[in-house]
Amino acid sequence: MSIVYNIEGPKGSGKSTLIRKMIERGLADQSRGFSGKWEELMTDEIVEQDSSSNLRYVHDRGYLSHFIYAFLMSAEPDFNRVRCNGPKVEIMTWRAANLKMLSDYLDQVDSKMIILYSDYSQILNDRISKRLKEEGKGASEAEWEVLERSNQMYKLMATFMKSVFPDKVLVYRIEEYSSTDLLLDQIIKDSEGGK
Repeated sequence: MSIVYNIEGPKGSGKSTLIRKMIERGLADQSRGFSGKWEELMTDEIVEQDSSSNLRYVHDRGYLSHFIYAFLMSAEPDFNRVRCNGPKVEIMTWRAANLKMLSDYLDQVDSKMIILYSDYSQILNDRISKRLKEEGKGASEAEWEVLERSNQMYKLMATFMKSVFPDKVLVYRIEEYSSTDLLLDQIIKDSEGGK
């Protein structure tokens, strides 16, 4: 069926909780998360596969996150990744995300890219600490080091992305919503209204 939404934002902004609510409320069937690990990077192949799937996907991060974290964490190209697949040998290379990649990706997203951020980085700190205590899932040392800057970049990129793709991008400051359900209600309303 499709890629329904792409959720972007810094660690602690509520992406995972929002995605769970979207699935619970029947807006999507499944999520696919992307990270900086080679085996969890977004690729054009995966985007094509998900956009033509019988399932409705929500993407947890994507090319925008790849751009932000590669920039902040000083990711270096690694040309030493070789994968053998039977008689076929693949050399995996790193590439920086660019505006054309984002545009092509947004063409595959049926609804919207949603960018979350906070004006108060302490909210993100508190949420990550709470999740670590309750679920054992916190942040890596590298994620803690770039948390405030990543939040700043999402905020700035949200303004930029909204100006370049006004019909495909929705932006939310997380402290404006007292619950994930209220945020999701607003996303549904804005998605239908073309905000």
